[in-house]
Amino acid sequence: MLTLKDERFRVMNELISGMRILKLYGWELGFEDIINQIRVKEIQMIRRTQAAMVALIVEFKLAPFLMSVAAFYCYVLINPTHILTARTAFVGISVISDLGMAFALVPQIFSGVFQSLVSVGRMNSFLNSDEIDPYINREPDKLASSDLCLSIKNGYFAWVKCKVAYVPQQAWILNASIRKNILFTKPFKNKKYEEVLKACALTYDLNVLPAGDETEIGEKGINLSGGQKQRISIARACYASADVYFFDDPLSAVDVHVGSHLFKHVIGHKGLLADRTRILVTHNVSYLPYADRVIVLKDGMVAEQGTYNELVRESQVFAELVNQLKAQQDKESPGQTRKKADENQDKVKNTDKFKQNAQLIEDEDMRLGAVDWHVYAAYLDAIGYKWPIMILFFSLMSVWFSIKARDWLSVWSGDVPGSDGKISETMRDYRILIYCVLGFGNAVALMLSLTARNYASIEAAALIHMNVLYCILRAPVSFFETTPTGRIVNRFSRDIAIVDVIAAETLHMWMFAVFQLCGTLLAITIEIPIFFAAAAPLSILYYGFQMLYLSLSRQLQRLISVTFSPIFSHFTETFAGISVIRAFEVKDFFVKESCRKLDASIQCSYADLAAERWLTVRLEICGSLILLFASLVMVYYHEQFQGHGEKVGLILTYSLSVTMMLNSIIRTNSQMEISLVSVERLLEYINLPSEAPWKTLQQDIPAEWPEHGGIAFENYSTRYREGLPLVLKSISIVINPGEKVGIVGRTGTGKSSLALALFRVLEAAKGRIVIDNIDIGLIGLHDLRHRLTIIPQDPVLFRGSLRLNLDPLRSFNDKELWRALELAHSKEFVGKLTASDGSKGLSYLVTEGGANLSMGQRQLLCLARALLRKSRILVMDEATAAVDQATDKLIQETIRKEFKHCTVLTIAHRLNTILDYDRIIVFDNGRVAEFDSPVNLQKKQTGLFYALVKEANLPPDKHFHETKMPAEWTSNSQKARPVSI
Repeated sequence: MLTLKDERFRVMNELISGMRILKLYGWELGFEDIINQIRVKEIQMIRRTQAAMVALIVEFKLAPFLMSVAAFYCYVLINPTHILTARTAFVGISVISDLGMAFALVPQIFSGVFQSLVSVGRMNSFLNSDEIDPYINREPDKLASSDLCLSIKNGYFAWVKCKVAYVPQQAWILNASIRKNILFTKPFKNKKYEEVLKACALTYDLNVLPAGDETEIGEKGINLSGGQKQRISIARACYASADVYFFDDPLSAVDVHVGSHLFKHVIGHKGLLADRTRILVTHNVSYLPYADRVIVLKDGMVAEQGTYNELVRESQVFAELVNQLKAQQDKESPGQTRKKADENQDKVKNTDKFKQNAQLIEDEDMRLGAVDWHVYAAYLDAIGYKWPIMILFFSLMSVWFSIKARDWLSVWSGDVPGSDGKISETMRDYRILIYCVLGFGNAVALMLSLTARNYASIEAAALIHMNVLYCILRAPVSFFETTPTGRIVNRFSRDIAIVDVIAAETLHMWMFAVFQLCGTLLAITIEIPIFFAAAAPLSILYYGFQMLYLSLSRQLQRLISVTFSPIFSHFTETFAGISVIRAFEVKDFFVKESCRKLDASIQCSYADLAAERWLTVRLEICGSLILLFASLVMVYYHEQFQGHGEKVGLILTYSLSVTMMLNSIIRTNSQMEISLVSVERLLEYINLPSEAPWKTLQQDIPAEWPEHGGIAFENYSTRYREGLPLVLKSISIVINPGEKVGIVGRTGTGKSSLALALFRVLEAAKGRIVIDNIDIGLIGLHDLRHRLTIIPQDPVLFRGSLRLNLDPLRSFNDKELWRALELAHSKEFVGKLTASDGSKGLSYLVTEGGANLSMGQRQLLCLARALLRKSRILVMDEATAAVDQATDKLIQETIRKEFKHCTVLTIAHRLNTILDYDRIIVFDNGRVAEFDSPVNLQKKQTGLFYALVKEANLPPDKHFHETKMPAEWTSNSQKARPVSI
């Protein structure tokens, strides 16, 4: 069962982390089915476990009764003169009751021991797994005596003991402020900090952020562009003051002019790190002439190495490679830098007045006071009406059998022997028979009651989980941008686990204890009416203790739930950036941070245990007072009980029972409300605001829509969330069917926002978007998103088969999948894939995040996804920014060929990839600043596009006046006709 829980948590974590991609593709239903299938198996295991627990509970509940039957029967059977007197019966019952209490704990002990053994076994397996040895064998004399800083031989690294900094290809960002991300546990030094900001072209960005470098940037830097995240990652490395720097192709994620600035001011010979060892992995050959040494890798081996000039002069292979890549890159050079980046390198301005706007992630809500009755009603509604009636009936029957068994024992012990001093065998056997019937009746009724409770619990838990998952998948993307992944996973782990078992169990135990108490008090009051007078004030005392304890424990449980969320978030964040953490040698900091978050949760748990001990002491005192009062009453009225020892024994037994029942009621009532805190937290997610309907409700859309692919933005404006400024402002453009349109602009100008608006991830604040004469605001989200295609900047893959990653909705057969892979130039490498578990081809197991595939391979698989859809509109959101030139060329060729009749919108870092497009949209501050053909835009020497071209060092004569569009695009654009609005 724990394995299934782990699997469900993993899928949930992946789903939440990749929610934007899921929504863009309209894949929510596919992953909902995956989670529900895991949940069905988990529910089946819970049902089996609970059935075994019922058998154990009934068995150990029946054991004391069978002991009493055996003891009494043997006592009267051994000698006919043995009479079952009140003293004998109730002393025996008292002793056996004590054993019964111990027996009642046995099932819980068994369950706890087995669960502990499983958990310890899993922890043992983890702790005994292979570890990375931090103490690597070193050769200090050999290396230190040479001029080498780094030596690589047969795949083994060696360097003089030094500090290392690492910048990964995909930036890893902490859920913290920009300053904390850059400092990365290092002390703040203002002069050094400003130098790093200036070198990494961040000062201008900080000046426009709401709180400067104190702006909270969210989980995974959700409110930053890809280029901004990468510059922060580079700034972190620069601030670390390391000796050796590893740059894993970080410049591909930024615009050309920004990349040029970073190379010149950070990596280059006059950069911030000029006196440090820098190892740059890149597919941009324009940086190679500035390197001291070039190493060419091929098939995992060093193919060539030397200086740039040596390789060009002596290696024909390298020279051809450079010429080929240069042709593809259009001679982009790091010599050109962004003037604005230099002009705006001022000191970070005072951000104190902005700090009230810096927080993106709000603290988790925590209710105060008692659990609302609507939570009880919602839980009972999830259970349904059938099971509560059955639970109520069988619980009452069990209590009735229990009380009647004690009454019968009282009657039995009051039998008067005949003149011969014996009880007739017939009467003896009759007493034993009825006592056995009552005892077994109690056991059967209890078993049926527990079984009904288990079915009710499982149905409620399954329904609540399904509803929470349903609502989470339908929540808008803005919810996931402002809610940490760990907070959501916590609801699906700890809170669901409580609802699975504990909520219904405590509710049933409380109800059972109430029935037992009412029956017992009624029996005592009939015998001693004055007992009720004493019970009333004691009940008030009990109630007072309960309210004091409950008010404290309830809030502590809420605190425990809230403090669990940061633990999940921290684990998720740490595992995602483990390579960076190890490279910067800050493992101890993250371990301490994890311990700090665990301590915060454990403190609440310890306080809750202390409160429970406080309650236990006071309940035991009250129980002793009840027993004392009952004894004093019987002593005072001794004449009334003279010769009725069986009544005295029964009353004392009942008094002891009342104590245990009152304790049980208070405990279970407290536990019930505490467990319903989890239901309360889950209901919060069930009541989340939803995005628009997935299916079209207001009108029928043609099956072939969009048939042409014409797009019109009519005075369109949008924002990311309510209360935030507009990111697109009064956009009014028309894109003709079949047109190829490039979208460019500086970081944060609204390029990606346009793509999100087209897929209705962002809803219109004003205006509308029309595709082929239909307002997309009237179309269901899935009807829209399934008919458009996007190739995102980040090639997100999920753990599972390649088949799942290509087609989670199972809409295509294997032949179609292989055809798409072939067109995406992926068929060959997919055919060669073999996982450690033996899976191959489409069954190849992709690890979490696609970690066992290269960035280029992942992007080609995203291209295959697009080819499967055959949409009339394709959006590429900087899809080739992080891939090598060869992969970029393959993607561009495939798009030109396979999407020649489609409308293509490309958000581009590399201007050379869109120079043969029909028109270019230039964004500036959320507005369309320019919209024309590349040739016409380049003629406007005061325009933004001209400035971008100049910064990218693209020669105008070659790239514009002589550029010819591909024949298939030219013929298609001639057929293009304006969209009728």
